[in-house]
Amino acid sequence: MDRPTLVLFTKAPLPGHVKTRFLPHTTAEIAAAIAFEMIEDTLSMASTCWPGPVRLLISPNSDHTQLIELAVRYNAVVGIQSRGDLGQKMQSAICNGLETSTAVAIMGCDIPSVTASILGYAFESLSNGANVIGPSADGGFYLIGTQQCVPGMLDKITWSTNTVLQSVLSNSTKLGFSFDVLLPCLNDVDSWQDFKFLASIVPKYRKFLDVSEKQQDSV
Repeated sequence: MDRPTLVLFTKAPLPGHVKTRFLPHTTAEIAAAIAFEMIEDTLSMASTCWPGPVRLLISPNSDHTQLIELAVRYNAVVGIQSRGDLGQKMQSAICNGLETSTAVAIMGCDIPSVTASILGYAFESLSNGANVIGPSADGGFYLIGTQQCVPGMLDKITWSTNTVLQSVLSNSTKLGFSFDVLLPCLNDVDSWQDFKFLASIVPKYRKFLDVSEKQQDSV
């Protein structure tokens, strides 16, 4: 069996398809460019900080030349997310990944505050037989890692609400499954306010904010 696998979930960074909550503060094109930048940052981090295999699962399909080029550059295997809601997609990724790996962790590509030490700790915990989950400040989670396929754990979740983590933990308890390790709570980037904070602390993102503000001023 292989070492724990990290599966990165992302939407293809197409205008109008990603980060739609950024609108109307910016354009669909800039929102897509921001998403692409965060995907690259996530792949870069994973390639250096996750000692096991890394996969990039894309929705709705993997026909995105730039993403494929990024995956090759950072030694990640590209795939397509399964059908269904987010829970069904993640459940499928976990169960399929466990056919070849000792454990599987799933993480999104909009968690710029994730650090090398957090990923390293998650990998070490999974390698030692623990199940891990990383809560996000909005009531969801940014990483979930398990040793086993647990059907139903991600069922009946109202996604994009502040009850996501609570629902997952409740489902798990009912199924006799538990998370041994709770990772540090982090902020994901869902809203324009989230992005403005990111741009204030990470200079490379400031360019997108500057262009967006100029466009708003010209309206």
